[in-house]
Amino acid sequence: MRGESKSIFSFLFVPFLFISIFLLGPIFFSTYLSFCNWDLHGPVRFVGIDNFIKIFTISRYQRALLNNVIWVAGVTLAPMFIGLGLAYLLSGELKGKWIFAGLLWIPFAVAPVALGYIFTFVLDFKLGLLNLFLSTIGLGFLQRPWLCSWPLNTISLIISSWWVRTPFCAIVYLAGMTSIPRGIIDASNLDGSTGFHRLRKIIFPLLRPFTILIFIWSVLYAFQDNFGLIWVMTEGGPYRSSEVLNITMYKEAFVASNIGYASALAFFSMVIVLGVAMGTSGYSAIKVER
Repeated sequence: MRGESKSIFSFLFVPFLFISIFLLGPIFFSTYLSFCNWDLHGPVRFVGIDNFIKIFTISRYQRALLNNVIWVAGVTLAPMFIGLGLAYLLSGELKGKWIFAGLLWIPFAVAPVALGYIFTFVLDFKLGLLNLFLSTIGLGFLQRPWLCSWPLNTISLIISSWWVRTPFCAIVYLAGMTSIPRGIIDASNLDGSTGFHRLRKIIFPLLRPFTILIFIWSVLYAFQDNFGLIWVMTEGGPYRSSEVLNITMYKEAFVASNIGYASALAFFSMVIVLGVAMGTSGYSAIKVER
């Protein structure tokens, strides 16, 4: 038994050491810096919670936080329901549905930077395909500088992200629908429940764990993974109006050398993401127990 314990310890030691050095170490150091002022050159000066107070009192941080809230709502609600509808269609008797299901993976083959350049070309005010199309069909009065003012620029960025977020939701829900026992679907057919009624009353409630997964990943995307798309399309501008916390964090750290502010923003974002993940997971566990 002792030899077996030593063997298990020897297998776990290297991964634990790797995680401690390259994950836990930077997290603890960044957390410490969030309570300090440091410009990468001078001494580290402890300032307490001043950096966190500035998140809620300085206008550019407030705007970034507000944009993050808009991003969470924008990349969760519409992609979730559109993806649910697509998954429901593909789970039925649609001819060639596996071809359409395969097409859902195409957006994941496009890098966020490339996607940003594509939608920048589409939404450009003077040369963009969208304004050109509106002008061609006689709707020139709907032309807008889509990326030049708030909140239109943030909304345009969010809609651009739907190219990836909607297929993601559809794939997750499609996997969830294949896990529903066939007997439940057959019973709903016998009860005369079909179409939207069956989706709303029977299938969607059974997909609660997958909905929670989508929500958690949407929050992660809104706070972390949208950096490339936003940076390519607007760089957080104009006048920092389309920034989210990760863009502000980057500018504070590598442009303004305000490492303390950037670390506070990183810590704040981490707390929000972990809180959402743990809260929704706990809520799901309680529901399952009941």
